[in-house]
Amino acid sequence: MQNEISFYKASNIQDLLYYLKTVNNLKIYGGGTSLYETNKEFTVEIENNSLFLSQCPECCFIDKKERYIDFGSGVSLTKILNLGINKIPSYFYKAIETVANPLVRNLATVTGNICSEKFYNTLYSPLLAVDAKLEIKDYSETKLVSLSKLEKLKPGQVISKIRLPIIDWDLEIFERLGPVNEIIDVSASYTFLAQSEKDILTDLRVAFCGKIKLRSTELENQLIGSRLPISKRAIENTLEFASDLYDKEVSYLEEQNEVIHPMLKSQFINLLKSSLEKLT
Repeated sequence: MQNEISFYKASNIQDLLYYLKTVNNLKIYGGGTSLYETNKEFTVEIENNSLFLSQCPECCFIDKKERYIDFGSGVSLTKILNLGINKIPSYFYKAIETVANPLVRNLATVTGNICSEKFYNTLYSPLLAVDAKLEIKDYSETKLVSLSKLEKLKPGQVISKIRLPIIDWDLEIFERLGPVNEIIDVSASYTFLAQSEKDILTDLRVAFCGKIKLRSTELENQLIGSRLPISKRAIENTLEFASDLYDKEVSYLEEQNEVIHPMLKSQFINLLKSSLEKLT
């Protein structure tokens, strides 16, 4: 006899937190697109007790301020795209455009995209690059946590919104690697952001995510403060540092029995080289 499957609908945040506190083994989904994955490695079976954030009105908001945009954890990617490329950072708009197809984006959420248990999906690198914050709630407290410091949510916790900083970048690059509409071992996303003032590089962000998650402020700080154009020697030194950094991260993951496709390293280094050369 099959176990009975129960779906819960939260009319507001308080309902959501109540269910999290009182329903055993409640599984939270964004829009539920992970349930429809066809790739065997990422197939997800629906839990006995499930709740979809996209059905909670209080989780489906967009609130734009001068310095940041808040996206409710249930808002669809299509709703974000409908704001227009001039209303949200262009690198993030372009990243969302590469997620699956329009039908999937009607359901998919930012929260669902970044909370995959086996892969750092497409939107992870742009959010990691700008130190996006996540609002995490449980029945007793609310806190903002940087995505870079996010660990597995504890029982009773839920991500209620994502805060994307608004920063005027002089150079914005986003690239998605791998086949369209499918996530495989060589899929990855790359984000490169640079800001300058009076021919001085004042800020730099680099993030590369897939089966590996890579962002290093040490790498970025090597170039921040440099005079533009960046010298070829500085680029060579940065690429060498990035290569060593990548190897260390892969070695750590391999110790955890993860298998990282060797092609990813060359793709990361080539993308970084091409991006840095745009600063020359």
